[in-house]
Amino acid sequence: MPISSSNHRLPPPSPIPRARGSRSAANDPLAYYLDSNLHCPELSLSESRHMLVPAEIDYRSLSARMDAVVRSAKEFGAFRIRGHGITAQELRKMEEEAQEAATWNGGDVIPCVRSRHGTLQFIASKSFGLHSYPNFWIPMGKVASRADSIVEQVSGALKELKQRIQDTEWVISLCRHPQGKDNHDTDDYALRFYLPLQQCIFYVQSVRGPLSFDAGPDTIVVTLGKQLQEWSQGQYKSVAAEMIFMSGFHSKQASLSLELKLFRSFNNSHKILSLSDQILILLFFSFLYNVLSLVFSY
Repeated sequence: MPISSSNHRLPPPSPIPRARGSRSAANDPLAYYLDSNLHCPELSLSESRHMLVPAEIDYRSLSARMDAVVRSAKEFGAFRIRGHGITAQELRKMEEEAQEAATWNGGDVIPCVRSRHGTLQFIASKSFGLHSYPNFWIPMGKVASRADSIVEQVSGALKELKQRIQDTEWVISLCRHPQGKDNHDTDDYALRFYLPLQQCIFYVQSVRGPLSFDAGPDTIVVTLGKQLQEWSQGQYKSVAAEMIFMSGFHSKQASLSLELKLFRSFNNSHKILSLSDQILILLFFSFLYNVLSLVFSY
């Protein structure tokens, strides 16, 4: 007997049980409790109250932000000023001319400009001809003028410096990096201004520990020295600082920076001492004259 084909389809397979039998039923209260009471907290990073870098202040608002200058000086022993007004092109030409023309005479620092009693004096004639390298001296004059303005504003905010500003002077120097081992630097100054002519990493060893941040030709970094620490009786702390230039690892040319040091004018103290000495000398000669007059009168 032939087998007849059927048009009826096979029934679909039975669904797989979901394991909600007697064993899973016991877990229903636990699942309900977890769903009702457990909520993932909203995680957010709290904003840092104090960023571990010195304050950065725009030059145009410097006079209005002196509170930030003082706060950063006390907390870190340093602060930063951006937008100083010297263009990147001027500083680049200045650097190129310095690379070609500077005569280092075995050292790593060339003093270029001195300010004493409000008078600016160019002092690097042995290393640069004053009329031969305008691409160096014109920007240097602008840097000196801007630095003089910054020194005046900062000294007005730091009262310990304001009281002694008439007895200070400053010198801007051209510095090359890395500096040799024989270049023993000291922190015998009140303030020090750093203007790197290339991008660098700036390190500060402050009372809060070591700090590092990027710095470049658009920013002046100011650090505090021992003289200001002494004048403030320890209210301000001196710090050590260093610039690390990445270009120095793959370039034969040295990296350059401009550095200004504001310090006690020893010439002023010498003048005071010499005046006292002159008075003593006059008294001595007056006494000697009277004695000799008495001797020769007999």
